[in-house]
Amino acid sequence: MPVSGIALLCVQAFPLGCAKCGGRLLAVHSDNEEITYEFAKAFLSENRKAVSLAQLSGDKKVPEAKRSAKTLLIETFLNVEQRRMDAAEDLEPSSVTAYHLSNSGQSNPLDQRNSPLAIYHLPLEMTGFLKGVVSPVYREAWQALARRAWQLARPKKKRKGDVGIQDDDNNEPRRNLLYEDLFRLPENAAVFVQRYFLRIPQPYGDEDDPRRAYRTKEELDLISWKLTELFVEYVKESILKRFYK
Repeated sequence: MPVSGIALLCVQAFPLGCAKCGGRLLAVHSDNEEITYEFAKAFLSENRKAVSLAQLSGDKKVPEAKRSAKTLLIETFLNVEQRRMDAAEDLEPSSVTAYHLSNSGQSNPLDQRNSPLAIYHLPLEMTGFLKGVVSPVYREAWQALARRAWQLARPKKKRKGDVGIQDDDNNEPRRNLLYEDLFRLPENAAVFVQRYFLRIPQPYGDEDDPRRAYRTKEELDLISWKLTELFVEYVKESILKRFYK
């Protein structure tokens, strides 16, 4: 079947507006086309930098994003909303959906552990909350929580023949647990409040999980009732919306 030149160009350029995460593409869409454009613009900028680095190093493969898909999605969305707020643009909440996809043909569509497509959705209530946390009223409190939620760097195992301390770029954290737990809401709202707003430690987890070291008495400066109230308000709306749907 014939394909128009414009349609073909769009298909060929599609990966440039996506992020490369975990060997797959992360494509983001919003019911607000301005947000969709901002995501594509941000990913295109990073892809250009990655291509330049690959060319300089003589590498045939473009390096992947340093963040996991969910963390990158939230991190980029917050940056987009911050820029829009600074530019005094309309910040009406809009839902966001990300598609983490692969066309390798090696994945079984029926295998939930390694599906060729994973979909991450941020409903209006959640994007409304995230829009709120970039405002001056809540920004400092939110950023303090986010800084304490990054995956801890695991000590690099020394191999035979290694001398001294080795620099390892892989020690840069890929996941932010606060960001990624947003995708478990509103079902996990109670645990979310306990873990992040009340600083109650998680009794289990990997050695790189920072939540195991949370302590309420030692982190009273991180507890913000204003931020907690904002969160509860948006989660309540989400729960009521589902209940009366």
